[in-house]
Amino acid sequence: MKLLSFVSVLLLSACSTVKIDKSEPITVGAEQENFKTTNVEAHQVIDDHLVAYNSNDYASFKALFHEEIEVYDFPNNLSFKGMKALDKVYKSLVEDLDKKAFISERIIDGNFVVDKEAVKFHMTGRGEQSLEVLVIYQLKDDLIYRVMFLRDE
Repeated sequence: MKLLSFVSVLLLSACSTVKIDKSEPITVGAEQENFKTTNVEAHQVIDDHLVAYNSNDYASFKALFHEEIEVYDFPNNLSFKGMKALDKVYKSLVEDLDKKAFISERIIDGNFVVDKEAVKFHMTGRGEQSLEVLVIYQLKDDLIYRVMFLRDE
């Protein structure tokens, strides 16, 4: 379980900007209306959180998440929900872990940002390690509301 949490933290990483020109976020179904972003460049919040992650700045990292944050192992295995759980899982990993994350590919569609992320980190006794994962971010009120991790077993 600790490894799963560690891997999840590593996935919330990287720094790259992609500009997409859209006049309106795409919505599917009436329930999506609640998740519209107010700014078509709202995916910038993902870039900002990745910069904070790589900079070991937990306060800035945390400020970019919605108070009702939900983190899942894709498709529907809830890992945790809420800011207290975010603190418990991510605070020491963001502040203390020797790591660098990079986005290798990105898709942006409305209030969804899908990143293929590569993370390099150092583990005592194991040396440098690397990990690649696909992360789906969902925005709500211009903050990260939901994160879903997809990875090979």
